[in-house]
Amino acid sequence: MLKDKGIMILKTGELKSTMHYITIDNKVDIITTKSLKNIPDINKDNHVELLMGKNSYQAQANIIFDEKEIKAIFTKMLEEENTYFKTFSGELIAIEFLLN
Repeated sequence: MLKDKGIMILKTGELKSTMHYITIDNKVDIITTKSLKNIPDINKDNHVELLMGKNSYQAQANIIFDEKEIKAIFTKMLEEENTYFKTFSGELIAIEFLLN
């Protein structure tokens, strides 16, 4: 069973990035910077692997550029005290994952 929040590893190809996540409406959401090393891989192929504890999930990634949506996810993560980022900036994006 997927937790409401936590830390996961995002894997695209051979690249791995550790991320804080929350779940909203059965989707996994993260906040990251536009310069995340996994972004080019996600743009090529939105199929990714999420490693959460001992579980591995295949998912489809959707990069969110809408500032209103990003801010809503950012605020939720702050409220949940589960975010690396403490201040909002224009360099942040959100990525939404739909588990297969």
